[in-house]
Amino acid sequence: MFTPAIVGVANATSAGWGNLGGGVTQLLMPLVFTAIKSGIEPFQAWRWAFFVPAGAMVLVGSGVLLLAQDLPDGQYAELRKAGLMQKASGM
Repeated sequence: MFTPAIVGVANATSAGWGNLGGGVTQLLMPLVFTAIKSGIEPFQAWRWAFFVPAGAMVLVGSGVLLLAQDLPDGQYAELRKAGLMQKASGM
């Protein structure tokens, strides 16, 4: 996927973003819990706090599904329709 010259940079970048996401989660989830706890009992608030990232994942996943490009050359259906892609044979 990446040329040997930049594979180290690509790996380091993806690892850095992954670590950043873990750190932000450690910061935000207690804040989400505290915000929810002000309205209901802590026994239930920590359970409800899990719906916040779940909702975010559904929104981001829907956005990627609806807005992202299928292939580097364009949308899969458009390329097939234009005859620029062969139909998969399975063999």
